[in-house]
Amino acid sequence: MEIERLIPPDAPVATKPFTAWTGKWIWTADPTEGEGDFVYFRREFELSSVPPAGVLRSAADREYALWVNGCFVGRGLISDPRFKRYDTRDVSALLRRGKNCIAALVYHDISIHRWTVCPEAHGFLCQLEAGEFTLVSDEDWAARRSEAYLAGVRFDDTTMAEIYDSRQAPAGWQQIGFDDAQWPRAVAVIARVHRLFRAKRPQARFFPWIHLVPADVAAHAYERRRPVRVVQCGEVLQRREASPQDIAVRLSLEQVQPCEKAKVERVEALLEDGASAVIVRNSDPNESGDTFDGLRNATVVLDFGQLMNARLGFRLKAPAGAKIDIGYSYRLEDGRVIPYVSLRTPMADQYTTREGEQEWQTFQWRHCRYVQLTFRDLHGEIELFNVWAEEVRNPFAERGEFVCCDQLLNQAFVMSRRTADLCVVDHTMDNPSRERRQHGGDCSGILRVFWACFGDVAVGRKYFVQHMEGQHGTGIHRGAYPGVEEAEESLMGHTLSFVLRLYEHYMLYADADLVARLWLGIERLVEMCCSFLDEEGLMPLPPYGIFFDWADLQREDYPFILNAWCCEVLRRAAVLGEAVGRTAQVARWRAVAHLLAEGLRERWWNEEQGAYSDCLIDAKASEHISEHANSLAIIFGIATSVQIQRIVDACSKDRAAFGAASPGWIHLPEAFIRAGRVDLAIDWIHRHFSRLVAMGLETVPEVWTLYGEQTPGTWRCRNSRAVAQGAGLGVPWALLTELCGIQPLKPGFQTVRFAPQPGPLESFRGSFPGPDGEYSLAYEKRNGESVVEIALPKEKPVVLDIPFAAAEAIFDVDGRRLKPDETIEMPNGAPAPRFHLRGRREYQIGVIGP
Repeated sequence: MEIERLIPPDAPVATKPFTAWTGKWIWTADPTEGEGDFVYFRREFELSSVPPAGVLRSAADREYALWVNGCFVGRGLISDPRFKRYDTRDVSALLRRGKNCIAALVYHDISIHRWTVCPEAHGFLCQLEAGEFTLVSDEDWAARRSEAYLAGVRFDDTTMAEIYDSRQAPAGWQQIGFDDAQWPRAVAVIARVHRLFRAKRPQARFFPWIHLVPADVAAHAYERRRPVRVVQCGEVLQRREASPQDIAVRLSLEQVQPCEKAKVERVEALLEDGASAVIVRNSDPNESGDTFDGLRNATVVLDFGQLMNARLGFRLKAPAGAKIDIGYSYRLEDGRVIPYVSLRTPMADQYTTREGEQEWQTFQWRHCRYVQLTFRDLHGEIELFNVWAEEVRNPFAERGEFVCCDQLLNQAFVMSRRTADLCVVDHTMDNPSRERRQHGGDCSGILRVFWACFGDVAVGRKYFVQHMEGQHGTGIHRGAYPGVEEAEESLMGHTLSFVLRLYEHYMLYADADLVARLWLGIERLVEMCCSFLDEEGLMPLPPYGIFFDWADLQREDYPFILNAWCCEVLRRAAVLGEAVGRTAQVARWRAVAHLLAEGLRERWWNEEQGAYSDCLIDAKASEHISEHANSLAIIFGIATSVQIQRIVDACSKDRAAFGAASPGWIHLPEAFIRAGRVDLAIDWIHRHFSRLVAMGLETVPEVWTLYGEQTPGTWRCRNSRAVAQGAGLGVPWALLTELCGIQPLKPGFQTVRFAPQPGPLESFRGSFPGPDGEYSLAYEKRNGESVVEIALPKEKPVVLDIPFAAAEAIFDVDGRRLKPDETIEMPNGAPAPRFHLRGRREYQIGVIGP
């Protein structure tokens, strides 16, 4: 993509849904549809005066970049065509008297069929309101398919490689005065009025774009990063004829040798401000046959200092026809960039130069830390002025905090936070390197990190809205969003996690409006669950998959985890129904949940093993146990206090039985802490994260390892593993809500509970971002006394539980000895004191005694 002037995009203009669309969805007149189409759109227009305001609304299937008078103003969001997001931008400062120009580059790909329910939907919609002047997308626009991009080369599951020949690109096409007289005119995608709507509905509203929805996340933050280090600089021997399909493989196979015949001069200038150019030359193409021993291509490997989602760009001066192979990598393998991860992820692009000075940046963002540039077919020399990576981030402020005396726990918190940050651009993603779709169950774990580390961010609320948009009439949700309609794409566990995360969101932020907006879908989902229950009130295997991330989990007849999840969904949906005044089904749901919990407690318990079995087979508890069943039994309140003790005892005797087979599971540390065994939670975190740190990772990878997974109980190799993946991010939530014990007792933290569980830790502090500010707790052992300090953003009721203290302990609150009648026992009968405190924002509690 050519860059004329790059400016940060403004935040979208806050607006209600726009209903006055008169623009048409348009496309190029060329009927060809292929793999990775790029289409230029442009329209010049006259303004008799500078308008007092200018609002530009735009949308496209699938993605687009937009310019006004040559200034880059933003990019479009990915969304389902049936709930198409449009962007609203204030462009007042860019409009001028006289000639003006709007230009867009739109990307569409019909070949990635699993991305959307309407892969054939292609189009661009635009409408400018500038005072009394209105400009809309219609047949007066110029539209031309780009010949600069070579179609059909895969990059990952959801994007194509950018094989870009700048000689084929029309220079200055975004600018005023560009001659587009020879360009074809656009055609309306909907060429006729539908008989059901006649002329009463604008063409913007026709299928598949039935619902046009305002963008519901803030504009991205962009930051240009320079490389921080030159990893390698040398030459490679070109052994084979090159083809675009082979770029990633070729880069992965070629060994970088010190420069012998190729030259890269002043390479360190790439780390600076671009004042000096790097000179690049390949071996002499006219070398004598007496000395010729192969073409030597110059190559440079750059380190940008951290894993990122970024568009690579550079500025250079070159002869025409030189090719620059661009390889990306998350990490170095034996000091090398290996862009070919698998057949699904050959991560490489290519740029072909035109004559003279030029600048280019990829249209799509790439997930990488290291970049290799290899120069081929170079006759003469290239002056390389700059190489940058324009990082794409959501403007999240880091609010939540956890620091303790155990350094690995601190690292686990930071690694999880960084992973969640990378797993979101304009929607949450399973991972940014291969599966950029919003998988319902996997991405639900990211929400908890958002809340714990960033607060109530808009993209978290968008998760709920988008998944409800993908709900089937049966009540099941699509497995991924955007995604396809086939039933096999829907997963029961992913759907059930939706209600549990929505309940947690409601308790944190008291957002009853969101619950009300989604209520009909929630009711449909819960009634679907009830319809699957048999005459005993238990759930056999449903007609949908129960995946749980390649876990060593027995899935036969009556799975425990499915029944436990259904039980908790019924309970939590009842709370949500009361929150929005929908109480018709609440009593029945609670009664069904009670019977289901009793059945789980009695029938799945394996007395011999001291744990819950994975499933009932022929009405008998199976021998197979997993962390899934037992962690949910603890968290959902199914296990009795005696059973909880048996479970943790079983884990203490054989820790490998819990935590080794299901790396994407996020609930085990939470369950251990809730059971009062902080030592087991710390051990679990140490066993997992110590390996990641030893591998040099700063993020949480897919299934915890890059080399395979242990699904059936034995290791198997898996391809294209991601180094940042959202499914296994349970640590920040467990540390802040269970170990620090910061929890809302009433929605929106109207009443807050502090219940720290230090276990073997000598000190820690944590802060959870609530809707009205930060809720903080610090713990420290001082000369036989445990000191707990808590702080709130404002005065409100506080319930302080001290589960780690014995009944005979002595308590001081801010130096005042508590009276015996100020203590009450915990609801479960444990001998831990509980206090109700009011009227203060900060307290210091001293606990003396055993």
